[in-house]
Amino acid sequence: MQRETKWTRLLSNGNFSWQTSKLDSGEASIDLSDLRSVWPTWSDEERFDFASALSAKGQFSAEEQAVLRFVAENGDWLLLDTIAFALALLPEKDRTFQLLTRAIRDAGEARVPNLYNALGVLTHPSAGEFLETETKHLLANIDIGANAVNCIGALSSLYRLGRDGALELLHALKQHPDSDIASLSAAQIAILMQSDRDGKFSGN
Repeated sequence: MQRETKWTRLLSNGNFSWQTSKLDSGEASIDLSDLRSVWPTWSDEERFDFASALSAKGQFSAEEQAVLRFVAENGDWLLLDTIAFALALLPEKDRTFQLLTRAIRDAGEARVPNLYNALGVLTHPSAGEFLETETKHLLANIDIGANAVNCIGALSSLYRLGRDGALELLHALKQHPDSDIASLSAAQIAILMQSDRDGKFSGN
């Protein structure tokens, strides 16, 4: 074990390291009332650690949903990016859409892959239109190409872009001068091609 906090545990086998959540394992818990009390006293690092542990949960009770919503309402864009997928599972889709899109705006040029990908699985009628507009904006700004890759992937998840459209844009981004963006584009192409082989695309 490399590190342990109240909410998480970082483990290592020598070659790999991974984090486990004490909230997910049941070793730790907190209700909304207690969270409201301690939240103002926590540092940014403590809030991020708690959000990381919360995001690792697979299922949420009603009380845990309230805790997740509190973090979303009171956290910054970095915390929202951390809990984005968990947030997308909650029933209040309109408010979740507002929170995710606001966090994207607040993040500016920072890379926020989880926010875009969460919109791709959020069953909200405005998600597709937002992602289409965002993709056009991102593709016009070479410095934030990584977010464009994630946005394209999210659009493909919604079947708004289609296989051919997604691949065309991703192949263009694969030539990006930033090697990280080029590699991310190549990885997204592989994911979409696998989805195509699995029959997950509804059309081109």
